[in-house]
Amino acid sequence: MLTILPIENKDEQEALCGACGIEYDPDALAYAARIDDVLAGVCQFRIQGDTAFISGLMPPTNTPDEGYDYEALFIMCRAAMRFAYDCFCVTMKAKKGVMPEKIARDAGFCECEDSTLTSSLISLYGGECRG
Repeated sequence: MLTILPIENKDEQEALCGACGIEYDPDALAYAARIDDVLAGVCQFRIQGDTAFISGLMPPTNTPDEGYDYEALFIMCRAAMRFAYDCFCVTMKAKKGVMPEKIARDAGFCECEDSTLTSSLISLYGGECRG
């Protein structure tokens, strides 16, 4: 069974981020996804005003490429996006290991001229941005 819950303990957040190859940010919020109590991934993000900055959304580092649980990561991405009208994540061109590109595209992020990926939830649900 898939469970996605907030990580409430900073020591646990640091350990889980490390297991997923995400740079730990003690000021960030985070979710952990588990399937039958086995870690499927972590989503770490910050909120600033109307914007959510996703700094990491990855499966454990021992997961084979394209072998991650798509649904778990997609749901965590959308859960973080719900905190704001505008979301932002660093594109894989700028910084490896932030988020699988397929998840970013399917969640509605569009590439900007400066190689960042952004998503405006107002535009996304209005049909303007489809990745």
